[in-house]
Amino acid sequence: MRFAHWLSYEMQRMPLRRAPATLQASVLAELARRAARPWWQRHFLQWPLPARVAFLLLSVLVTRLALELGSWTAAALATSLRDAREGLTLLSAFGRVGRALIEVVPVDILYGTAGLMVLLYGALLALGAVAYRTFHE
Repeated sequence: MRFAHWLSYEMQRMPLRRAPATLQASVLAELARRAARPWWQRHFLQWPLPARVAFLLLSVLVTRLALELGSWTAAALATSLRDAREGLTLLSAFGRVGRALIEVVPVDILYGTAGLMVLLYGALLALGAVAYRTFHE
């Protein structure tokens, strides 16, 4: 006889026991509390049928609106990129801005600013690690 069968056999031979009164009362109270919840705080399949249908219709409308907005945004972006390509390419425009920035601002200040940004980013990561270890361990 395998262990699982033996264990099942032994468990079936054991007498049934009643739950303690405090456990029974708390379980029944929790069941009553869950049954008294409003319909919108229950599982979706327990909602009234009109509410489920309205929710599904609203979800379809919001999804369609998001898709329409996305296609409108894509069309606007394509138009903007077409306009940018007619004048200068985007990359050359960034290059010109970078060269103008280097001509106006001394290189030492640019390097110092970049170094400060890296230092502050590292400090942010270290602070996040300390906060995580403090609150989660």
